[in-house]
Amino acid sequence: MRILHVLDHSLPLHSGYTFRTRAILKAQMERGWTVAGVTGPRYHTGDSPFETLD
Repeated sequence: MRILHVLDHSLPLHSGYTFRTRAILKAQMERGWTVAGVTGPRYHTGDSPFETLD
């Protein structure tokens, strides 16, 4: 199964929303699903346009 989450914001911003979202993505990945999350460009904080969750 492939899932795309369209997010309002994500880490490194700290909020209940970001931590719940991270937990959901990790749980889905543990089930073997292909998971991706995207946010708008205003939340870009790094040099790479991609981030990998462990």
